[in-house]
Amino acid sequence: MEFDLDKATLRPAADDDEARTVKERLVAAGIDGSRLTTAGYGATRPLAKDGDPDAAARNRRVELVRH
Repeated sequence: MEFDLDKATLRPAADDDEARTVKERLVAAGIDGSRLTTAGYGATRPLAKDGDPDAAARNRRVELVRH
């Protein structure tokens, strides 16, 4: 399944919106929404440091965690 989200942002509210969008797409694909939670972390949990030329692309992501 592929998702095309807008550019990464430093605004946590926008990141929450993007996380909800992913959840909505998963629910539309048949996943039970009660099994999913969302959270947008913005710039608080980057994978790549600012000095990395590919930082923005690496930090723009959705993580799925199985509990």
